[in-house]
Amino acid sequence: MDKLQELRNKKNELVEKSQRADISADELKAILDDIKAINEKIKLIEDIIKEKEDGNSDNGDSGNTDGNGDGARNDESGEQEPKRFKPVMSNETRGAEMENLEYRKAFRNLVSKGIAIPQELRAVSSTSDVGDVIPQNLIAQIIDKSRDFGMIFKGVTKTSFAVGQEYPIASFRPIVNYVDEGKGSENQKASTSGKISFNGYKADCRIAWTEETDRMTLDVWEKYFVEKVVEAITIWKENEIINGKSGKITGILSKTPTFNLEKDTLTYSDLLELEGNLPSGKDSGAKWYMSKKTFFNTFKNILDEHGNPVASLDHGTDKKIVPYILGREVVYCDEYMPNHNGSGTTAKQVTAFMFDMKDYVFNENYNLGMQRRVNWDTDDHELKCVFRCDGKPLDTDSLITVSRATDVA
Repeated sequence: MDKLQELRNKKNELVEKSQRADISADELKAILDDIKAINEKIKLIEDIIKEKEDGNSDNGDSGNTDGNGDGARNDESGEQEPKRFKPVMSNETRGAEMENLEYRKAFRNLVSKGIAIPQELRAVSSTSDVGDVIPQNLIAQIIDKSRDFGMIFKGVTKTSFAVGQEYPIASFRPIVNYVDEGKGSENQKASTSGKISFNGYKADCRIAWTEETDRMTLDVWEKYFVEKVVEAITIWKENEIINGKSGKITGILSKTPTFNLEKDTLTYSDLLELEGNLPSGKDSGAKWYMSKKTFFNTFKNILDEHGNPVASLDHGTDKKIVPYILGREVVYCDEYMPNHNGSGTTAKQVTAFMFDMKDYVFNENYNLGMQRRVNWDTDDHELKCVFRCDGKPLDTDSLITVSRATDVA
């Protein structure tokens, strides 16, 4: 126990020394190496102590053994209960976990303090201009949370196909055929127009935080980091999915709609015409997308032939209020679309649309890396996360749009 306490004291001294402002990069590297070695020794001693405690606990039940010396116990019914088996991590597994923990800590120091990640801990990225790679545990969290963040992105079809290869549309939409007894379905070969391929457009999102985040624990800081990255990346993705303003990812509104209505003031008859132009096969999947102001200031005022409003509000399964138009769900897109009657909205500018988001495919290679800088004007730490992606709609059968007929002053 004295040796264990001695190692812990030594580790605390090194940690305090590593936080000095005047420490050089070489000194920090040597300190991190020493801390890594001490952590391994502490873990080894703790495992040995734990094994001895477990062994003493089992031996203490000698009165319940059957004398065979295998440590088995008898329960009240006389049945023999086998000795519990407790696997111990190998040195290789323990070393990998320690190395990952050290990299996570070094990554936080890089982002929060600008301290370079030691060379022996650096991960390798295939993206040439990426300074450092985000730890794998954070990438996994970013991927997982991104799939559920945002009302638009979580509805699209997500893939991670190789860049440049062509994939038949049937890969995204399986087709069912009748087959004779004992026979299989024939292979379906898609024509050239029935294929899709993805480019690897490089994109980045930028986030910033203040010095105060450095006081967070590692787990809290990582949660904060993931939330900020997911929010920034998803907002960018959703804007590209709808508008495609980068000229690289294909936006939904950059395609020709099945039907477009140009009117400043909408009526009940207009809504019926919009619904009538939506193919019957898209009824269950298509939703309305518009800003919240467009819903309340334009659609909420429309009355049917009985004088009842066609737009309504209801509670979803999660108890949150969900807007509907003629029973079709509405998704707010304030960040990506203008208000139909808002100042500055121009003629022919789309202010609302219907679409089945499953018809849009977003392809992404999760090779997340980052670069950082400190803003001298605000002292904020700014981070640029780099990744590669592409997106495009499989078809636009479900795309029904509403736009202004004249400019709004």
